[in-house]
Amino acid sequence: MGTYLIANARILDGTGKAAFAGAVRVNGNRVTEVTPGAAPPARGATVIDGAGMTLMPGLVESHAHLGFADIPSQELTRLPPEEHMLVTVRNAKLMLDCGYTSAFSAASPKPRLDVVLKREIEAGRVPGPRLLANGPEITVTGGLGDTNMLHLPHHETPTFCWVADGPDQIRRVCRLLAREGVDLLKLNLSGDAGTSSYPSDETPMSDAEVAAAMEVARAARLRVAA
Repeated sequence: MGTYLIANARILDGTGKAAFAGAVRVNGNRVTEVTPGAAPPARGATVIDGAGMTLMPGLVESHAHLGFADIPSQELTRLPPEEHMLVTVRNAKLMLDCGYTSAFSAASPKPRLDVVLKREIEAGRVPGPRLLANGPEITVTGGLGDTNMLHLPHHETPTFCWVADGPDQIRRVCRLLAREGVDLLKLNLSGDAGTSSYPSDETPMSDAEVAAAMEVARAARLRVAA
């Protein structure tokens, strides 16, 4: 990845100190030196002039949905995987261009979008933030994200969540996602203002269902978000 010396920049180092003029050396993907004042010798590094610019640590998006787009959820779930992957790749580049160098995915509308994106970013084939990959949100019947409608066939009202009821179904869904390579699981424990069945202060997912998800997460060494 090379070595770079970013010189003559206004630096915010993230410690709370006031901004200062200085230089930053980057070896590969690691910041190895922050120098106030005049830049040190390049020592073989590629020098980037940061005059007039501010240099700061990368931002972290702690609730990312890189597979989401500015369209209704029904249209989002109907996107074919090929087009949906392109949407996800574009969102990853946009996030990186905005200064976010890490992202914690809070769910993906399809099972492997995040997983594939993370692999491509780590391989250096597409630009994007470091990513903890997730799969679809896991909910129960009538819970947050269950947009299925009884009077229409399931394929006519696809949901961006995986609906599972009871510990056994929850356990199977979590194991499927672990098999596909996610880093974490997303559980929709409660309702919200957009869920007609349950308000935000009610938790339709039972303690036993949550415990089943945690059992899989511990065995597969996955993080869990809710």
